Amino acid sequence: MITEIKEDLLKESIKNSEKPILIDFYATWCGPCKVSALLVKEISEKYSDSVEFYKVNVDENQELINEYQIRNIPTFILIENGEIKNKIVGRVDREKLENLISEYTN
Repeated sequence: MITEIKEDLLKESIKNSEKPILIDFYATWCGPCKVSALLVKEISEKYSDSVEFYKVNVDENQELINEYQIRNIPTFILIENGEIKNKIVGRVDREKLENLISEYTN
């Protein structure tokens, strides 16, 4: 399951999470974001027990964009124990995204 989240709730979720978190930074007008969203949805169903999945709309969350230095979308950030562990910029394929997640779920 993927949760659409805003700044205040994201910070609270990161602070309280016992699982790794994958954040998908996107925009509704972004073609590659739409393609990636389908993939993230499928992967979230597979890894929902071990990873929390969040989506952040860049047009509605400018402070988060600045904080996480999002310059291009889609951007995927993996956070564990409150720290950014990895960042992928641009459209991603299933293998690359699953490899990223599996590094932090074993």
